[in-house]
Amino acid sequence: MSAGLALLLVLGWLATAAAAPPAPLPLELTPPPLQFEVHPPKLALDRPPLVPPTPPPLTLALGEPGWGGLPPWRTRLVKPLPSEPPPGQLACFTSFLGGPQALYDCGRLQFQQGLPRGDLREARVAFENLLRNAPTHPLAPAARYWLGEIAFRRDPLDRVAREEFETALRAGLAGELAAHARLGIAWGSLLGSEPGRAQAPLDEILGGPTAGLEPTARFLLALAHLFQGRPAEARPLLAELAAGRQPSPLAEEVRFWEGQALLELGEREPARLVLERFLAAAPPNHPLLIEAIVATGWLVLGQGGAQEAIQKLLWAEAISPPAGTTLPAIRAGLARAYLELGDWPRAREKARQLARDASRSPLLVPTYLRLADAAARGGLLAEAVEVHQEILGFHPRPPRPVERYATYRAAEVLEELGRTPEASRRYRDLADSGDGAVAQRARYRLGLLALRARQYAPARLEGERLLRDGVEGDLEEGAWLLVAEAAASVGDLGRTAEALRHHLRRFPDSPPSPAAHASLAFALERLGEPGEALRLWEAAAASGDRALTGTALLAVADLATRRGDRDRAIEALGRFLVELSGDPLAEVAGLTRAVLLLRAERFGEAAAQLRALLVRFPLTLRQGEIRRALGLALFRQQRFEEALAEFRQAGRLSPTGDPEVWYAAGLAALHLGRLAEAEEAFNRARRTAPRPLDLAAEYGLAVAALGQ
Repeated sequence: MSAGLALLLVLGWLATAAAAPPAPLPLELTPPPLQFEVHPPKLALDRPPLVPPTPPPLTLALGEPGWGGLPPWRTRLVKPLPSEPPPGQLACFTSFLGGPQALYDCGRLQFQQGLPRGDLREARVAFENLLRNAPTHPLAPAARYWLGEIAFRRDPLDRVAREEFETALRAGLAGELAAHARLGIAWGSLLGSEPGRAQAPLDEILGGPTAGLEPTARFLLALAHLFQGRPAEARPLLAELAAGRQPSPLAEEVRFWEGQALLELGEREPARLVLERFLAAAPPNHPLLIEAIVATGWLVLGQGGAQEAIQKLLWAEAISPPAGTTLPAIRAGLARAYLELGDWPRAREKARQLARDASRSPLLVPTYLRLADAAARGGLLAEAVEVHQEILGFHPRPPRPVERYATYRAAEVLEELGRTPEASRRYRDLADSGDGAVAQRARYRLGLLALRARQYAPARLEGERLLRDGVEGDLEEGAWLLVAEAAASVGDLGRTAEALRHHLRRFPDSPPSPAAHASLAFALERLGEPGEALRLWEAAAASGDRALTGTALLAVADLATRRGDRDRAIEALGRFLVELSGDPLAEVAGLTRAVLLLRAERFGEAAAQLRALLVRFPLTLRQGEIRRALGLALFRQQRFEEALAEFRQAGRLSPTGDPEVWYAAGLAALHLGRLAEAEEAFNRARRTAPRPLDLAAEYGLAVAALGQ
C-alpha cells in the first residue's frame, strides 16, 4: 500500500468516525503494510588485467666439449727390437774388407753399443756402406730396416724412418724384421695423428707370425680404432689386454686408454673407476698423468663432487707446464666447480685466466656464459652484465649466435636492474636486426616494457608486428595477450575481443586462458553481447584459478541479476561464499545474496544468510544494513518480536535515524500489540521521514492512538 493510499484511508476513517452515532461499533484497524526495499551493495568490478607471460628462457646450444676429448698419444712405451742373435764383439774388425755380412754385423754391433749412449752414427755408417757396396744383396732389406730403426730412435715422427721401413718391406723384407718394420710404421703414424695409416700394418702383423709383438700390436690397433672414432671396436681389445698380465708400462697405458674408450662410449662411471686405477699405478712423470687427472676431475664434477673435483684439478694445475694443452680444461673445470660451490669470485678468477691464456679455446664461451648465468641467479646483476660485456669483447670475436645471445641476456639483466633505457636500446638493436628467435624475443620484451610503462600504443605496435611477421612458437600466446591488453587499456574493445578470441582458439587450456575468458567477457558485455559474456564469466569461474574465481563469480551474479536471472545470481554468490570465505568481498557477497533471496521471497534462507554474516563479521560497518535486511526477512515470516529487535538495532546504528527502519519497527510493535512502542517508533520515523513516508507514519500513530 502506498503512503498516499494510507493517507486516504486515515481521512476516510476520520470522516466515518465523525459521522458515526455516539455509541460507535467496535472497529478493527489493520496496521499498514511494510513498504520499504533493501538494496544490495554496489559490486565494484574492474576489468581483470591480462598479464602477458614472461618469455621463456633463451637457450644456446653450444655443444660444450667437456675437458677436450681424446688426448694425443703420448707414451712411456719403448718400441721393441728384433731378437736376432747378437753379433760377435769382433764384427767390426773385418768390416774394412767391405763384405756385406761383415758390414751388417758391424752395424748391428754399433747399434747395440750406441743405443744406451744415444749415439747411433757409426751404426748408420755401417748400414749405409752395405747398401752402397751391395745394394742388391739379400741383406740390403735388413740394412734398410736398421736405418729406419736408427731414424725412429732419433725421432719416431721422422719421415725418414717411415720411408726406410716401407722401402725395406717393398724390397722383400720378411720374418721378424718385417713385423718390426710394420710396427714402426704404425707407431709413427699414431704418434703423428694419422691413425688411418696405422691400421693396415697392424692387421698384417696380427695376421701372421707376430714375433712376440702381439700385445703391443693389439694395443696400437685399439688406439687406431679409438682415434678413428670407433671406440666400440677399441674397447674389447683393451679389455682383453687389461684382463691379461701385461708388463709395465703397457699395463698402465692400457688402463688409461680403456678409460678413454669408455668415455667415448658414454660409460662415465666405469671410465672413472678405470682412470682412478691408472692414477694409482702411474709414476709421477707419466706423460698421460695430467690428462687422467683432468678427466677424473671432470667426471667427479659431473657426479656432483665439486670439492673433490677442485682438489684433482688444482693438482693437475700445479704439475702442468705453463703452456700445457690441458690448462684450458683445468681452468674451465675449476671455474665450473667453484660455481657449483657458490664461490663466484674464484670462478671468475679462473674464467679470466682461461680467457687470458686460451682465448681460442672452445671452453671459453661456455665457461663465461655459465659464469654470467650464475651471477644473475645469485643476484649479482651488475657482475652478470660485466661478464656479458667481456664475452662481447672477446678476440677473436665469438660466433654471431653467441654475440646475440649475450646481448639479449645482458639486456634482460639490465631490465632487472631497473636500467630500462639501456635494456631497451639493446632490445631495439636485436629486434631491428630481424634475426630469428632472438629478434622476436627482443621485440616482445620491448612490448612488455611499453605496457608496464603504460605506453599502450607502442606496446600494441610491437605485438601487432610480431603477429604480422609470424611469431614463432611460445611467443605467439604472449603477443596476442600483449595486443589485447594494450587495446583494452585505451578502450578499443573491438580489437580486444578479436585478439582474445584468437588467443582462446589457439591456446584454450593455457594458464592465462581463465584471465582471457574474463577479459573477453568484460569487453563483450560492453559491446552488447551479455549472453556470451555471462557464459565466459562462468568459464572463468570454473577454471580453478583462485585469483580469478572470486571476480568471475561476482561478475556472474551481477550480470545475471541485471538480466533478471535471480536464481543464477544467488547460486554464484553462494559458491563464492563457500569457496572464498576469507575473501575481503565475502561480506558484500553475502549481503547481496541475502537481498536477492529477500526479493525471491525466500525469507528463511535470507534470514539464515544474514545471521551468518553477523557471526562472521561482528564488528562490520555494515551491521546496520544487515540488521535492517534481517528485520525485513523476519517481518515477512511474521516473526514480529525478532523483527522489532533487529529494526531497533538498525535504527540506533543509523547515523541519520533511518525513518524507514523506525516505521518498520512501529509496524512490528503494532502487530505485537505494543502500542506505546509503536507510537514511539512512528514518532521517530515522522520526524525525519520524507513525504509520503511521513503520512504513513501519521497513520501508524493514529492506529496506535486509537488502539490505546
